[in-house]
Amino acid sequence: YINVSLDKLKEGYKIYSQGACINCHEAKNIYKRSDEKWGHILDDMAEKARLSDSEKDAVTKYVFAIKAGQSK
Repeated sequence: YINVSLDKLKEGYKIYSQGACINCHEAKNIYKRSDEKWGHILDDMAEKARLSDSEKDAVTKYVFAIKAGQSK
C-alpha cells in the first residue's frame, strides 16, 4: 500500500495480535494463506468481529504488508 502510515500498521498489528482477532481464536500464521484467501478471511472476520471500516482497513494493510515481505 502506498502512503500507509506506521501508525496505521501498528493499529492493524494491535487488532490482529492483541485485540478483536484473538478474542475468538489465536492469531493465524499470515504466510500460510494466499492473498486471495486473506481477502475473503478479512471480509468475513471483520464483519463477525464488528470492526469499523477504519479498523478493517488497518488489519488489512497490516496483513498484506507482512505478506509483501514473504520470500517467494
